[in-house]
Amino acid sequence: GAKERAGAPFPVQYWIPAHGTRARGAQKFFQARDLYHGVETDEKVAPVIRVLLDPHGPDGHHYWKDAATNGAYLTALMQEILPAIEEEFAIKAEPASRFLIGHGAGGWAATNLILRHPDHFAAASILAPDPLDFESAFGLDLSKPGKQNAFRDAAGRDRPFVIRDGRVALTLAQQAGFESVVLRGGVLRSLENAVAGRRGQRLFDRAHGRLDAEACRAAMASDLKRFAITNAETLFPKLQRKLRIAVGERDDFRLVAPTLGFATALRDRGLALRLDTIKGADHRALDSSDVHRLVQQDLSRIWRAR
Repeated sequence: GAKERAGAPFPVQYWIPAHGTRARGAQKFFQARDLYHGVETDEKVAPVIRVLLDPHGPDGHHYWKDAATNGAYLTALMQEILPAIEEEFAIKAEPASRFLIGHGAGGWAATNLILRHPDHFAAASILAPDPLDFESAFGLDLSKPGKQNAFRDAAGRDRPFVIRDGRVALTLAQQAGFESVVLRGGVLRSLENAVAGRRGQRLFDRAHGRLDAEACRAAMASDLKRFAITNAETLFPKLQRKLRIAVGERDDFRLVAPTLGFATALRDRGLALRLDTIKGADHRALDSSDVHRLVQQDLSRIWRAR
C-alpha cells in the first residue's frame, strides 16, 4: 500500500537459488521469475527488498554452509554479509523483517539457515529442497552404508537419479561418471563437499558404487531431520509456523520422499509447519512464476500481520 511505500522499513527476502542457477545479475534472475511485472499494482504483495545470495563457489554449490571443504560460508553470511546489507539499505534489523526462500539445493540451504538461526528469521519458503532427510537421499539411506550400493538397488536394478514422465532419464552411475569427467561443480560433488568430514571425502567410490562408511557418518552429522529432532526441545518453540515447504509430486530428482520424511518427523514431534505437495508438478515447476507469486503473497500476509 501507499503507506508502506512512504518511508516505512521494508522486509527483506534472501533468495538462495538451486544448483546450476548462476546469478548473472539479480535483475535478470528476478525478471525470469516474473517478480516485477504486476507487483507494483498487486495489493496482495507488499513491497520488499530482494537479495540474491549466489551459492556457487569454485567447486559447485556451497549451500551457504560451514564445511571442511568449502570454508565458513554460513559464519560469513551471518556475521558479515547480512549485517552489511541491512546497514546499507532500508531494512530494520529484526527477525520479523527477514525472510528466506530457496529452491533445490537453495531450499536445503534455507532450511539449514533457519534451523541453525531460528531467532533470526520470520519464515522460510522451501521449494523442492535437496534431501532434508539423509535416510532417503536419492534413494539411499546414508545411515546404513554397509547394506547398499549407490549404483544398484537391492534387486540389482540401476538406481535412478532423474526420473521424467515415469521413466529413468539418468542413473546415479551415469551422473557420477559425468562428474568424474567434469571434476568440478556437479550435483553429487557439491553435496559431498558440503557434508564431508574432510577435504576430498566422497560418499561412494565412483568405480563400483560402494558407500564409504566414514563419509556417510560425516554426512549424517549434517542431516537436517536428525538435527531438528535432536534439538527439538529448544528449537521447536522458536520455529513454530516458520517453515513453508513445497515439493512437486513428480519431482524429477526423487525429492518427495525425503521432503515428506523430514516434514512428517517434525510434525509428529509437535512442530507446526506448512507442507504442500503440488499435484502434477516436477522439480522445475517449483521455481515458476506462479509459485513465486504465491510465496510473495504469503510473505506479505506475515509481514502485515506482525
